Amino acid sequence: MMHHRVEGQTLVSQPGEVFNMIAHNGDMDGVYLEFTVDGEKRRHFFTQQEARGVFLSMMPRTSSRGDSDSRSVAEWVDFIYTQGLSYKALRYAYFTAALDYNRDIAGGNFNLDLLLRWAEATDLALLNLRKELGQRALAAPARSLADLSAESRQRLREVLTREVGTALEADVLPGFLATFEEAFCHHDLTWVMRTASRDLVGEFALMVCSTLEPRMGVFSLTQAFSLGHNRTRGEIFGSAEPLGVTSALHQGEPDDDALQIYLEDGQYATIEYRAASPSEFIRIYDRAKVGDDFLQAPRPSPKALQPGAEQRAAGVRSNWFAVNDNAKISRIHQLPAPGNAVEKDLREIPFVLKRVLDSFEPGGENHATMNHFGELLFQNLLNPNRDPRMHDLVLYGVDFNQDLLNEFAIALHSVLPGLRIRAENSGNVLKEMKRTQREGIGCYGPSTVFLGVSNSAQTQSTLAVVRKARDLVGAERCFVLSQSFLNSMTEALGQGYQPDDPILPNTFVNLSHLSPDGTSGRRRAEAATIVVVATQAVLTEILIHLARKAIEAYSTLSREVLTGQSGDFELRSDLQMSDIKAFREFQAAVYGVDIPNRVGCNAAGERIDSPDTEALNREAAARAENQVEFVRSYAIFAAYIVIATVFGVPVFGLLFSPFDFLAGVGLAAHVLDAALFLTALWLIHLGVRRWQGRPVFERIGARAEVYIDRKYIARIVERYNATLFSNMPAFLTPFFYWADTVRDALHRYGIRAHRGVVTIHRLPDERMGIEEANNAAEENMVYAQLGGIRFNGGQPQSRDKVRQGSCYVSASRPYQTVLSDSLAGLRAKYDGKLSPEVFRLVNRRLIDLCDGLITEFVIGFRRKEIVNRALWDVIRWIPGASLVYEVFLRNGLDLTNLAGEADTANQAQIQSTKHPVSPLDIHTRTMVPRSTFDALRTEEQAPDDSFAVLVFSEHHLALHLNRHAMLEQPQGRVQEVILKPGRGSERGRLISETGDAAAGEFVGTLDRIDGEPCLVIRNKTADLRMAVLLGSLNPEQRHYLLHHYHLGSPSHLEAAA
Repeated sequence: MMHHRVEGQTLVSQPGEVFNMIAHNGDMDGVYLEFTVDGEKRRHFFTQQEARGVFLSMMPRTSSRGDSDSRSVAEWVDFIYTQGLSYKALRYAYFTAALDYNRDIAGGNFNLDLLLRWAEATDLALLNLRKELGQRALAAPARSLADLSAESRQRLREVLTREVGTALEADVLPGFLATFEEAFCHHDLTWVMRTASRDLVGEFALMVCSTLEPRMGVFSLTQAFSLGHNRTRGEIFGSAEPLGVTSALHQGEPDDDALQIYLEDGQYATIEYRAASPSEFIRIYDRAKVGDDFLQAPRPSPKALQPGAEQRAAGVRSNWFAVNDNAKISRIHQLPAPGNAVEKDLREIPFVLKRVLDSFEPGGENHATMNHFGELLFQNLLNPNRDPRMHDLVLYGVDFNQDLLNEFAIALHSVLPGLRIRAENSGNVLKEMKRTQREGIGCYGPSTVFLGVSNSAQTQSTLAVVRKARDLVGAERCFVLSQSFLNSMTEALGQGYQPDDPILPNTFVNLSHLSPDGTSGRRRAEAATIVVVATQAVLTEILIHLARKAIEAYSTLSREVLTGQSGDFELRSDLQMSDIKAFREFQAAVYGVDIPNRVGCNAAGERIDSPDTEALNREAAARAENQVEFVRSYAIFAAYIVIATVFGVPVFGLLFSPFDFLAGVGLAAHVLDAALFLTALWLIHLGVRRWQGRPVFERIGARAEVYIDRKYIARIVERYNATLFSNMPAFLTPFFYWADTVRDALHRYGIRAHRGVVTIHRLPDERMGIEEANNAAEENMVYAQLGGIRFNGGQPQSRDKVRQGSCYVSASRPYQTVLSDSLAGLRAKYDGKLSPEVFRLVNRRLIDLCDGLITEFVIGFRRKEIVNRALWDVIRWIPGASLVYEVFLRNGLDLTNLAGEADTANQAQIQSTKHPVSPLDIHTRTMVPRSTFDALRTEEQAPDDSFAVLVFSEHHLALHLNRHAMLEQPQGRVQEVILKPGRGSERGRLISETGDAAAGEFVGTLDRIDGEPCLVIRNKTADLRMAVLLGSLNPEQRHYLLHHYHLGSPSHLEAAA
């Protein structure tokens, strides 16, 4: 391909390959393209798939396959980017100006071979023009082909007219020549990015660079993009992750002049590789509009001009903001330390937890935001005119943030039952917002409060929701939880860039970038560990502060102090201020003692003698045995091969050498050596297992690790471990899964797992002495599903983590990790004195974090270290290992750390282990299919004068008594009665759960009251009877009773009564 360009005001033509490179982040929905239809140019929208088909028809020789939007964007760039390329400019003109879309393009009536002949003639004409016209070929001063002289353009048109005149109709020829001239002379990188801002539709960022020009193009459409300029060092940084740019800018000298900017929606920029002055490095332009004259040079955006010394002295406002000495940006002055990112994050967890606690105190980073957030929520709760159809609070995020938000929503709704909360994936929230705007339906009203979570602040869908929520309810009611105060999400809410701009009370920060030594920096191990822990801790603090504020309002009866208006709201009645104080004591013990014991460091970053070190190391070694035995077996087998083949010393040949004089001994030795050669690896494997004390004849294969703990723990731990081992050689990589018991555990891992070893990891249900039936049911379901497949002689191996002194510690369970426990004294102190909700919060907000997440993080990391050490122990015996190590290290591969790090860059490698379930299909509180749940239960506000609310759930009936109707029993107060189908002699009746001494035993039967069939609930120990008319139940609820009474029809149901 011949490339024509201008260098030094001279026309240059040079053959060679041309490469366009793109970096694309986000989703392309479609693109506007211009074609000729019935003799007129028309601009028409094509979806991504439609555009893909059009581009493939224009490029039949392309090797690109598939339907991805990245390919569509790349081919769109290739179609538009034509300056100096005669063939591509002719192709662009041919399809947009010469052919009719309906008649020719859609029908396939075109001949691409003509373009090759025309391109050769055009290239030859340009070469002749350079020779014949010399300097007159360009108009002075010439910078690009856009400065081609009028004489050159005329002669080029004459050549093309002769070539194409016989192939094209006379009426389309002028338009074809004009379009070719425009494409050949003007379609440079600026034209491409300008066209992208006008024509591309979607939510993504795009970077384009090419061998055609010494510069790069950047375009941002809704998706965040950040540019940075260290003017002192002459360095430019660009990324779809703003925190990455900030980190790169901060790795210069402390007094460097460093600036940063976030491209606004639709803005594009060009970055020069070789600019005359530093001020010309970056040029930023506003979105192009339909009707703009592209032959006129675009003007840079006024607010995007870099401020010079004079402008800064005059106080001129610019979208560029200083990175240094900016109170909203933590000074990043730690250099990345490859190889220890995960370990460093684990050690600093206690420090970050302490910082999160301090940040909610007066003067802390989250104090003002917490007050503002609580004020808006209580405005909703106390508003007597609020729309019952609309959500009060919408929580959104993706991946592990979504899991954490689902748990947070369950806990907050338990404390404040009257608060209507929705925890969703950001993509689903975005879809509902679009549906609300398009169709006028949805549950997001003007008083809805939105809270989005993204540590990097550049998650595409989350950022899009922030912007649309701002337009829907205003920036005041939109909140974000991120790592720092200044990022793309806060910028969308109106946060000012400049150092003197105040910090808006709309941002919760998890402070996960801070370190105990005073340094700070972007966390590399973002797939799990410290970011998850910090985010969970912030959500816990929000929950406790809201609970405390609600209790204060109830106890003082001064709710108008909160919002300046009177009203009422529903609060869990057994929750007292003493419960919150007790929670703080448990929290201090877990954060200050248990978690430091798990990670081996205190809040000051100092190593401590942990009582858990030995137990955690032992568990990590046990989990690594399956991988280490592969390493040792292959190493011994390789040594055997070398000795037997290279040195020619076969084992049986050597053993039988004294008997060579006997006939047939040599042949027998060769046969035995051949058999040993084929079976040596298996025999060595069995020997290694025998030496390690493991079951010798256990299946040889990759271990399947299954996590059946609470859903959000299991999913996060699965993702963390899969990322830790994503770079490991394939034969050493285990399979990690979380048991999706709602659907089918075997659906996710059964096919692979039955070929190897299955290990089930769990945290027993007794976390604070309270049985959690849901968790036990899920565990039983997993075991039941696995019962039909033989693992380890019939059953999968179960490994538990228990606390010292727990009743689950048992010698009959050989695979237990017994952890230290600092809560024994607090358990005894508060036994029977606190609300069950507090124990549930301790279990789910503290114990889950400490024993579920952090302990698994530590075990996973130590397991990875054991496998790495085993690999290196083998490699270092190879002659020249040190030299090989140095060579590989210089090329970016550390042979002592083959497993790699848990970084977000590896997320694409573990997509196969994920099994996403749409939150629209699964209820966030019960994790059962929403269609089933909603058929049984409709959530309505109970009137204040009502006696109770009967709630139909999947496996039980619940009778929630109103606050003023709580039963005064001799044993205590009763607020809730749970009824389940009876068994055995109780079959056909509903029986309350046993063990509730305060409530006594309740029985539900069918009976007639005043001639009407009713569901009657009686208390066996008290003269108490409650009745529910069957006629008041909806068909689904009646079906529930039919199912559990085993009756055939509704008429039979009434007949039984």
